[in-house]
Amino acid sequence: MEKDKKIPVTITITGRHEQDGLTDSVEDEYTGYLSKRGSSTYIIYEDTENKLNNRIKISEGKLEIKRTPVTGPNIGSGFDQDKKNNDDGMDDKKISDQDEKEISPASYLAYVHKETVSGYYSTPYGNIEMETFTESFEVKETESAYYCRLCGDINMNGSPVSRFTLEIEAAAK
Repeated sequence: MEKDKKIPVTITITGRHEQDGLTDSVEDEYTGYLSKRGSSTYIIYEDTENKLNNRIKISEGKLEIKRTPVTGPNIGSGFDQDKKNNDDGMDDKKISDQDEKEISPASYLAYVHKETVSGYYSTPYGNIEMETFTESFEVKETESAYYCRLCGDINMNGSPVSRFTLEIEAAAK
């Protein structure tokens, strides 16, 4: 995939959690953009169901997810594709009072290979403290697709929650 160019992609995100012998899997598909800047790859998309803009930044051994509320007048329109000087391609305008009641504040999660990382996950009921330990981190890239797979452990509010697998694929349209 080319550097410094926004490429329209179909994004498939699969999450699997295992705890006490039970497995729960979720797979979601979105439309968005992939771009490469320096040694980082960015995957940017809007989750219209949850009214969230999402930026995934993948660099050597590290994956970061930033989720921010979609702003009032832009709900349903995706991130601001024409904004020139915004590092993450996401619209930072203030959200309306009505939208603020319906959606959660920003979330930031990070996964670093062979490290424990603290972050938080926002819900309508407040933030939940979250720690991840990423045991394996794999990235594959072809001319038309980008793939990342992580495996590790999650703790929330200081307690072990599950073993996780996260797979992200961005395939050119």
